[in-house]
Amino acid sequence: RAVSVSTLRRGEDFDNAVAILVQWTEWLHEPDSLDGPPPFPLETLVRLAQMVLESLPNILAKEPEAARNRLLTASRTFAAFEADESIPLKVFKQGLRVEVNEGVHVWQPALAAELAFTLTALEAPRLTLDLVTWLWKIVGSAVTSLDEATNLLDQHAAQICAFVLATRHLCSPSIQAALRLADDAPVLEAFVAQSLRKANVCFELPSDAASDGLLAQLRLALPDVLPGKAWQGSRAVPATPYIVDMVFPEQQVLLVVPRVVHKAVGSSNGLSAPARLMEQTLTAMGWQLHWLRPESWTSRLELLVGGGKDGKKEEATQALLGLFGANSAAEATVANQAR
Repeated sequence: RAVSVSTLRRGEDFDNAVAILVQWTEWLHEPDSLDGPPPFPLETLVRLAQMVLESLPNILAKEPEAARNRLLTASRTFAAFEADESIPLKVFKQGLRVEVNEGVHVWQPALAAELAFTLTALEAPRLTLDLVTWLWKIVGSAVTSLDEATNLLDQHAAQICAFVLATRHLCSPSIQAALRLADDAPVLEAFVAQSLRKANVCFELPSDAASDGLLAQLRLALPDVLPGKAWQGSRAVPATPYIVDMVFPEQQVLLVVPRVVHKAVGSSNGLSAPARLMEQTLTAMGWQLHWLRPESWTSRLELLVGGGKDGKKEEATQALLGLFGANSAAEATVANQAR
């Protein structure tokens, strides 16, 4: 029935369409659906998503009192998909521009945090001056309005930190200079600095059977493949709200087993917008982030831990060493010869 409709004219219809998208994306992320056929044609999902985007400007104009929440729910929904140049993200900019120019009330801090994070994730790394200026103004005003009685969740504080970090490392020098001159810049920068000193201001990295099993094998294999290399497990990358499975400070290497929250809807290997933003930000900060996908790494680590044919085991060893670069491979060879 969704594909027989060409546009959404009422706010209620728009909300129902977004709710359907959310439900479908949750179904596609269920463990049982990852290896089997989707419960509905993906073409239907894509068409409904396109219809939601095409209808958004008209719905926002008709019912401005609900514009902020609809901007957020729409951007949050599309952030679950893999980046696609065909997605007309300018629709979000149009709605955001109206809200900034005509809005008379300060945004709720939680809503401002999530909107800035999701829109930045959708647009990155093509962060333009108009977008980041509008978001900076929205988030800066919301943070300025915070007081001791306002209880901002750690998750929302982490989203604000991720937004500010993205502007620092993914924007051009001229855009960064413009943001530093904004009225709310000192308050926003102070908020981020204070938040990143708190252990709980970070994005959760959920545990599941696949990631737990692969990481257990990796911990067994590492001492033989990379003897003497120090690493830290399941912690936030310094000066960021991003949690990874393993940090190798000396090599500036990060390892993550992708969870459902990292995977794009309807794609076996694609990343969701927030996961892509994490990768882009950390890369710009000088880290090498590697995604250890179970379908590629489980068999390799089994060879390293349990033994196997010399040729296959050597291939697995080289694949693991390759994550750390040529220098690590050479050092490991020397260390193993000395043993």
